[in-house]
Amino acid sequence: MFKRCGTPGYVAPEIINSSSKDNIKFCPKVDIFSAGVIFYILFIGKSPFKGKSFQEILDQNKKCEIDFNLPRLSKNPVALDLLQKMLKKKPQDRFNAKQCLDHEFFADLPQNDEEEVKIDFTHLKELHNNA
Repeated sequence: MFKRCGTPGYVAPEIINSSSKDNIKFCPKVDIFSAGVIFYILFIGKSPFKGKSFQEILDQNKKCEIDFNLPRLSKNPVALDLLQKMLKKKPQDRFNAKQCLDHEFFADLPQNDEEEVKIDFTHLKELHNNA
């Protein structure tokens, strides 16, 4: 059975770069990478992996060379730091879920389940309008 799965442009590099013959068990950090890609898209407004074809996107995803030198990110060093830690190529260098949730980016969220979570994304709209 083919062991690799995922959508190119969202899948962790260790999945794409593994051989279909390998019987590899991936850790939950593959999901952190995918969440990081979604976070990047929400924050920047475009994918970290550029390409016009499936193969171009797949090749970029395999290399995992992400441009973090963007004006929108330079305006928010806290978000930049979290993105860089979520999108590390090597899973052993990548944040796990607890580290992500403990990151300064989420510092203003309620600390218990009884408080209502309200996240203000107006700063993202302003970033997109100013870009």
